[in-house]
Amino acid sequence: MKTSIFVAFFVIATIFGNQVLAISTNDTFAREQVYLDIIKADSAWQYTTGSKDTVVAVIDTGVDIDHQDLYENIWLNSGEIAGDNIDNDHNGYIDDLHGWDFVHNEANPVPKISDDFSRLGLIHGTFVAGIIGARGNNDMGITGLNWQVSIMPLIALDGSGSGNLNIVSKAIDYAVDNGAAIINLSLVGMATDSALNQAIERAYQQGVVIVAAVGNEDVQTLNEDAGIDLTINPRYPVCYDGQQNYILGVGSVDHLYKKSLYSNFGEHCIDINAPGEEYIGLSYYQPTLSEYRTKYESFWSGTSLATATVSGAAALIKSYYPTISNADLYSLIIEQGDNIDNVNPGHEGMMGGGVLNLEKIFTNINQYISYQGFLFTFSLTAENLNVHVYDWQGSYQSDLVLAADKIISSELISINQQPVISILRKIGDDYQVSNYDLTGQVLNQFTITSKSNDLSLASYQNRLLIIHNYQTTAQIDLYSVDGQWLNSFNTLLVSDIVAGDLDDDGYQEINILADNKILSYNQLGNLEKTVMVDQQMTQLAINDQNIFLAAGRKSQPIVQILDHQGKLIKSFYAYGVHFTGGVDLTVTEQYLITAPGQGGGPHIRYFDFNGNLIKQFFAYDADNTAGIAVESLR
Repeated sequence: MKTSIFVAFFVIATIFGNQVLAISTNDTFAREQVYLDIIKADSAWQYTTGSKDTVVAVIDTGVDIDHQDLYENIWLNSGEIAGDNIDNDHNGYIDDLHGWDFVHNEANPVPKISDDFSRLGLIHGTFVAGIIGARGNNDMGITGLNWQVSIMPLIALDGSGSGNLNIVSKAIDYAVDNGAAIINLSLVGMATDSALNQAIERAYQQGVVIVAAVGNEDVQTLNEDAGIDLTINPRYPVCYDGQQNYILGVGSVDHLYKKSLYSNFGEHCIDINAPGEEYIGLSYYQPTLSEYRTKYESFWSGTSLATATVSGAAALIKSYYPTISNADLYSLIIEQGDNIDNVNPGHEGMMGGGVLNLEKIFTNINQYISYQGFLFTFSLTAENLNVHVYDWQGSYQSDLVLAADKIISSELISINQQPVISILRKIGDDYQVSNYDLTGQVLNQFTITSKSNDLSLASYQNRLLIIHNYQTTAQIDLYSVDGQWLNSFNTLLVSDIVAGDLDDDGYQEINILADNKILSYNQLGNLEKTVMVDQQMTQLAINDQNIFLAAGRKSQPIVQILDHQGKLIKSFYAYGVHFTGGVDLTVTEQYLITAPGQGGGPHIRYFDFNGNLIKQFFAYDADNTAGIAVESLR
């Protein structure tokens, strides 16, 4: 089916005076980008200013890839060699170095001046791309929401701003197949077809974020609300959500949060709003033509721009948290929006989650992060405890730095599936436990007393274990995370202690590595199982099938893999045979992860459960030899 789709964009003449923006960039026109202040972009930039690793496909009329304020943020297909007329990466497209023109079926994704074009159509794609990713803080022009990003230009609309469904679906498939994390659809039509619907569904199922405009209606009379109810008269692709919310639908508001007169609304289709009026942005620059000799344009409005703003916000979120699912990202944006029903009488419940608020998004983003399988590395120096966070693929996510003063132990604990860093400090004659979230905020503190001079922390489910080591014995105290004492029991001198279902009864035990044995206790302190092990092993990890042991200081860096009965399956060196600083280890659903003790570099290694090295990296500066501890959430 070939049905026209038009860019969700038009120009209005209303001007809102000279508003001034307080912004933290040096870009020439940044103070005129009032929409950045409305969505609180400056707060997001305290967390991230974007990443070149985040690819945003702009399916539109083409992008001026040589624009002075954009060229550094244009996507590069690293698998393609320019100009050799060969499909080097075997993706079905020859010389697609920066994207593809699906209208003219060629590799050059810049706007085309043809017999049927308009100034609006030629500029539209570049304007949209600039909102998402004009180079920020570069002493010129405007700033994109992402100071660095990879914009993938895909032409699916001709120079007049119209196109057909089949071409749009092809562009969506290309974006997905070539690594786009986000697809911006600043376009809208009155019909859809199965090919487009299937392309959208495929993209969503591949984890891609799809952002689409709710569309504009023509305002015939001054101050007349021309918007339509999408529940009654749906527009596409924004209203194709299948069995799930495939698309993040975006409407437009003014600087007072009132629905733009042209913007559509409804109980369905629309998920969030963003400012869509009075934008300054990038123009298509072609100095040989009198109409295209300016690099920037002012006073443009439309749901296209609001859509690009939300796509830019999504890219910022992705740059900060690359593994967030598209469903969680949608929820984050919608649930952290500012409700605007009170300023939009007659449209209550028809404005989605309200207005985009980046400050709330980044303040509350940790609530939407699933840390299952994440790695946490701990490096304690004389000055700081530095905690690094890596996702399940080993990609760096964030860090937490705490002053090292009086710290004697640290531990990772999970509270409501969110990571908490517990710190044990010696304060006078007593000990203080402090619990921190990943922003460094203190959640709570409590004080304990002990006759031992050798205290440490461990975790058991969502509780804390305080280990009091004496000469040959130890006392284990079980506390709630808020400091309520729950139970105590005695055991042998503790080398390491972890939670795990060692007796295969479906319940987690407290497993203590002591001398040449693993002692498995229930939470009441009753011994349930004993497993004999090699005496030189001092570090312990357990999963559903195996026991993992690592040697301590003054021993070769041996790691052993055993079954739950203590039968040795595999033994290997985690590091060079001459390293004797000890090895720490942890286990996730997929990997056994090791780190060297004092004297070794911060060399993190991932192994499969047969002892094969999968990947490795340095968690800190290579000259950091303080010793690294590793922990994970499962």
